[in-house]
Amino acid sequence: METQPIHLLNEEVGQENNFLPGYRLVDTEDPLSALLPASDLLFIDHIVGNQPDLEMEDAAKWYEQMLQFHRFWSVDDKQVHTEYSSLRSIVVTNYEETIKMPINEPAPGKRKSQIQEYVDYNGGAGVQHIALRTDDIIKSITNLKARGQQFSYHPQNLLHPIEGGPQVQQDSSCRGHEHSGETQHSR
Repeated sequence: METQPIHLLNEEVGQENNFLPGYRLVDTEDPLSALLPASDLLFIDHIVGNQPDLEMEDAAKWYEQMLQFHRFWSVDDKQVHTEYSSLRSIVVTNYEETIKMPINEPAPGKRKSQIQEYVDYNGGAGVQHIALRTDDIIKSITNLKARGQQFSYHPQNLLHPIEGGPQVQQDSSCRGHEHSGETQHSR
């Protein structure tokens, strides 16, 4: 079964047309906003889409042909795999390279991949996650919690490498691991 991407295109032609039908600009300031800390979220970093097996190429071609995106990066199941699972991925981006969209599909493995589980559960392709950029993840999480945002709990053992499993290489752009104690404490 072939699926086609569904997108909503919004043309910005004057203030009254910047919203979906039935929505309007709120012109009063929320009095609570001044009492809450800023989220410090900068922009959407990337949006990941999962596709059924053997549909990733067609999805990437759609972005290239319809939205004039180009291929930014790609990997296959020989590069991204564990003993049990693997995936293939193509990252497409716009001309300015300000919008990044990884498109994933499952690849055969000993067990069902995370991508296949997503496709099965949702009945087809869709957005797996939207990643938001911040310069300080600990501060952003703390501030978002103060604003009432709830976060899912993940067991502490997910923050540490599994013996015999893939090792996480730590660098200056990945601060979550080095602050794992602070992250756990801030629940």
